[in-house]
Amino acid sequence: MNGEVSKDLLITRLKDLNLQPVTLLHIDIAMVQNPETLNVMLFELLILGCLKSNLMGVFHFPTSNVAIEIANTFGNQLTLNLPICKWFRQEYLTWDLTKFQVNNQDDSDIQVVCNYLVQLEANSLDLWNLNFSRLIGRSAEIIESSRCRELLNRHFIAFVQEVDSISFTILEMFIRYAAHQLRELSNSAFFTPENLAFMGAMNTTRTNLVNSILDRARDLSLRSVKTWLHDHQQTNPMIINGSVRTHTTTAIDLTMVARMGGLQRWSDSNHVMLFFQMGGPITILYRHVEFIPHSIQQLIDSQKLRSEKTKPKDFSIMNSKELYEYLWPILHTKQLATYKTNYVLTPDNLLKMALIYKKVMAHVPVVIMGETGCGKTSLLKTLAQYCDVKLFCMTLHAGTSENDIRKFVAKAESEAVHNKKVRVTKFYF
Repeated sequence: MNGEVSKDLLITRLKDLNLQPVTLLHIDIAMVQNPETLNVMLFELLILGCLKSNLMGVFHFPTSNVAIEIANTFGNQLTLNLPICKWFRQEYLTWDLTKFQVNNQDDSDIQVVCNYLVQLEANSLDLWNLNFSRLIGRSAEIIESSRCRELLNRHFIAFVQEVDSISFTILEMFIRYAAHQLRELSNSAFFTPENLAFMGAMNTTRTNLVNSILDRARDLSLRSVKTWLHDHQQTNPMIINGSVRTHTTTAIDLTMVARMGGLQRWSDSNHVMLFFQMGGPITILYRHVEFIPHSIQQLIDSQKLRSEKTKPKDFSIMNSKELYEYLWPILHTKQLATYKTNYVLTPDNLLKMALIYKKVMAHVPVVIMGETGCGKTSLLKTLAQYCDVKLFCMTLHAGTSENDIRKFVAKAESEAVHNKKVRVTKFYF
């Protein structure tokens, strides 16, 4: 539940679920606009056993198996405005790595990442490559759950400065992005141990690559994570007729200001990123040449495979077409086949397009924020054309209902399944 909750909507959603006496109903409550009204509806539903409205009729609640999940809000204001929840057994969910469920399929994301981490710790990456083919001898092994958690703790959790910020979602983002990159490394004929040895590359090339991939995965998953002082998260409660109330509107406003202020801005990061080309070397993108890490410079030098050093490219002096020459291999599309001459590609847009594409391919959510007219729509439309995919757009306004959004998403998903193409969906706020 999110936004403004009405009895008509709640009855409709419950009837659609077709609940049975043995069903466990999970009610997930986010930042609702009318928690006091929701509290009354929960009382009617859970205590009286039915809901009634003039429009949707009566809904009789068939099950007693209910779990209510309440979002963690500043000052715990949402829970304070839902006093009915205090009548039931409560459990405060905290981060616990031991509860992380490990997928034991050998080609799962977690197993791909942990196979590489095992070899990294054994200093054997430069003589080893991951493959899942039974025809050429499988090198993938099933890493047991406890060891996977230990590896994640050393190579990801230990890098989180603000432990209170960690969550399973952030950990999953790290695993997905790292696994996507490591699969591309595994499938790259250019970076197999045999070919690197044949070309006379540095004997630490694969180790440098994996370390760089892990650094980028940590950066991308932790970039927007920042905790706020506990004192700043508190709202000043006031007593009204013996009950605790909070200044809900002011708290929400302060919450949003604090969250936006805590995000790391795009311009404050160097965004060094690695991209594997089809059947060739890697493309390395960065914002500022002078801030390229030493390990990345070693990778640039290794691709030359000669004694002379390779000077990093300065993207700031390139024109739009030259920048596209760097972009198209990353997008795995035909060279210049869909190049838009009427769109000015800048180094900043190059980085954004590459990162959006890479995160989408790794099944990591992407949120683009910016002032009206700053170029978000043009960037996504151009990227969709470069990738030869269809862009679905929906404009949200005061009259847009939840049902409108559901229908829009369902239609886009249906077309994506039937056309078997990647589809990009964008919402305007």
